[in-house]
Amino acid sequence: MLGFVLIKGNVIYGAKRWISVGPFSLQPSEFYKVIEILFLSYALSSKTNKSYYIVSLLILFSSILIFKEPDLGTTLIVLSLWFIITFISGKHERLWKITFFSGLTISPFSLLFMKSYQLARITGFLNPNKNASGISYNTVQSMRAIGSGGLFGNGYMNGYMNLGNYVPEDHSDFIISVIGEELGFIGIFIVILLYSLLIWRMYIGYKKSNDDFWKYFYILSAFLIFFHVFENIGMNMGIMPVTGIPLPFLTAGGSPMLSFSILLGIATKGLMINKNT
Repeated sequence: MLGFVLIKGNVIYGAKRWISVGPFSLQPSEFYKVIEILFLSYALSSKTNKSYYIVSLLILFSSILIFKEPDLGTTLIVLSLWFIITFISGKHERLWKITFFSGLTISPFSLLFMKSYQLARITGFLNPNKNASGISYNTVQSMRAIGSGGLFGNGYMNGYMNLGNYVPEDHSDFIISVIGEELGFIGIFIVILLYSLLIWRMYIGYKKSNDDFWKYFYILSAFLIFFHVFENIGMNMGIMPVTGIPLPFLTAGGSPMLSFSILLGIATKGLMINKNT
């Protein structure tokens, strides 16, 4: 599906990330994250190393396809999932060390393969006020909307900047600006608290699991949710570069909603299995 989307995918904002399925659109890279978590958990819990190396090669190949869409944010998530679980597992120490130092060496050269708008986003992140009318417009407007909400917000459906379309993509990437403007600091705090409880439940699953597969699964799932939340809210507040990383269960879009629902469904099933054993 990742290969097919590059050939027959729908182009939106210059990126090929979606496949039309009747009246719906699917984003394969969102479902790939769940598949990667399952296969990595299986490979690392296997008694042989063969499956791990096969899965690692597939992840490398898949990350190249995702990068070609282009989708830098998801590419970094895919590679980070592999690196973190390899590091935490305590296995393949030589491999993750070689990968880490190789990444540090070649990372400056990765700028040569980035699209112009990706480089512009990095520039805008470093100097948001200087680029407030250009590449940093969305971020600056989001920060203003959140700031105008104060402690308790302006009230539900009373967000002047969002209702006036001053914050682009406020239904998707910048949904947290709507919450900040209408419900204030308290609203954003409650959202972060709910995500924290979700990650805590993943930790509980990790502690209760007797099987390595489920331990790796919960670690990867917790990291995936954390990265999405930190990156999305961070870019709305100007402390992270702008990417297309959705906010779980809040950003508009069927693919992220369905993929995270599948992830939590599997996590719940894991808790039931480990409880019975």
